[in-house]
Amino acid sequence: MDIQLSVQRLLLGAAIAVISLGTQGAELVGQVVAIADGDTLTVLDGERRQYRVRLQGIDAPEKGQDYWRVSRQSLADRVFSQSVIIEYEKTDRYGRLVGRVLRDGRDINFEMLQGGAAWFYAKYARELPADRQLNY
Repeated sequence: MDIQLSVQRLLLGAAIAVISLGTQGAELVGQVVAIADGDTLTVLDGERRQYRVRLQGIDAPEKGQDYWRVSRQSLADRVFSQSVIIEYEKTDRYGRLVGRVLRDGRDINFEMLQGGAAWFYAKYARELPADRQLNY
């Protein structure tokens, strides 16, 4: 095999890997330090910075609405004071990260739906990556 062809293939592979990283979004690892309601929490990262996070693809009662305390408690029971990974691709108009919350490999967004503490909201369907749209 020609050395120039091998180098070209190597460079092409590296370029594809970099492009893929750019389209996958980002991750935040930290500890959950506050729960606002059933779809919003605050994470503290290793450098002691706080990030507000809205759980992607779901909706939950807001403060003052019926069952908001039940929904908030359900999220707290799953993640408060726990280490989590947030997979996100964007921020919303309030500056919150919008992403999937993972704890010990479990999809907390989906668990909130399964447990009846949140609901799928069609308005947010477009936020979900294609591989997750059928899961909700």
